[in-house]
Amino acid sequence: MADQLITGTTLIEDKRHEFGKVWSAIGKQFDFGDSSDTYEGDWGILISKNPAAGGMAICGVNLPDGSEVKSFIVYGSENDLTCNLKRHQLSTRSTEDTMASANMNTADETISNERINNHLYSYYIEVEAMAATDEIWGAKIVYD
Repeated sequence: MADQLITGTTLIEDKRHEFGKVWSAIGKQFDFGDSSDTYEGDWGILISKNPAAGGMAICGVNLPDGSEVKSFIVYGSENDLTCNLKRHQLSTRSTEDTMASANMNTADETISNERINNHLYSYYIEVEAMAATDEIWGAKIVYD
């Protein structure tokens, strides 16, 4: 009965558990690692103008310690760009793991190392191989 609500005489499925809590970022929160990259940021959208080879954009992610990532998606103008949710080991500063990977505008619900541990790792999203005029509109992570 925990997943159902009763209103009057009608039994309604409670879908809240499917959504969880949401972390989100607008496109302007993404940045290019190379200082030679230029971009516009109108209306919260990141628009690549002069990407260096690879044109990688990144955005830091800050989730509550101990939470569990359920899904990950980046929204933007190009469906064929690869988007990754990654964790970076703090002690070595060189070890990183891809937790989820999907094309832009496609959610990934198959998360590895889904439990957040802020004592050992930092977390971020990367969008690979951006070309001129590619846009990032935002990102969303659902977690419990």
